[in-house]
Amino acid sequence: LLMKLKDNKFILLIGGFDPTLSAGTGRDISVLKKRKAKVLSVLTSLVPQNTCRVLKVNEEDLFSQFQAIEQENFNIKIVKIGLVINREQLNIIKSFLKKWRIHSVFDPIMSSTSDSKLSELEANDVVDFAEATGSLITPNKKEARIIFGKHVTDELRAHRFPAIITGWTKTNGYVGDLIYDRGIKIRRHRILGDSDIHGLGCTFSTLISLYISNGYKLQDAYTQSIKELKKEIKCSTLPGRCQRIFY
Repeated sequence: LLMKLKDNKFILLIGGFDPTLSAGTGRDISVLKKRKAKVLSVLTSLVPQNTCRVLKVNEEDLFSQFQAIEQENFNIKIVKIGLVINREQLNIIKSFLKKWRIHSVFDPIMSSTSDSKLSELEANDVVDFAEATGSLITPNKKEARIIFGKHVTDELRAHRFPAIITGWTKTNGYVGDLIYDRGIKIRRHRILGDSDIHGLGCTFSTLISLYISNGYKLQDAYTQSIKELKKEIKCSTLPGRCQRIFY
């Protein structure tokens, strides 16, 4: 059984645990399992992560989770990174990615959709990490402004890592996402229903990770991810006091 597992390709999920299971690693696992992917996970935060606040995992325990996965020698195809609480956690993640030489997708969560501050990361932490690992980053427009300042496109051209900035433009019922991959391209699609859903960005970056792990080029992975995201948005509800969630 162990040999069979090692022969398979896994997606490693790094992020927080959200008790609503509409975001964080719980959401990632749900999205990927629905599509028959094999997953592993490392937690950066525990209960109570919700739409409003988080409680971090200490650095020693985070390191131990990576060691446990490393000892099993899983064949990891790609790493998807969500909520990282601070620079210390990010440095641990970076050290293992560089050692393993694995591609990654980083959704840098600077704050929640409800404007609650979830991470202590600074803009330069995200840029330095992406430069060092070559990660694809997938911030929304607000997060991109925090990371790159006012001149986002100029800053993207100054760096060598790829990026997808969601919600870059919104006009006449359409949203334009900015894709940077050796050049800038705006991909437009109809607004996908109610976009105020807890875990929407998390779901998108997980789908991108899945299709890249299956050999899709970035533009093709984006196209397929948007198609699948439309299906996921139909599965949302408003049971609590903060935001809509996936179910």
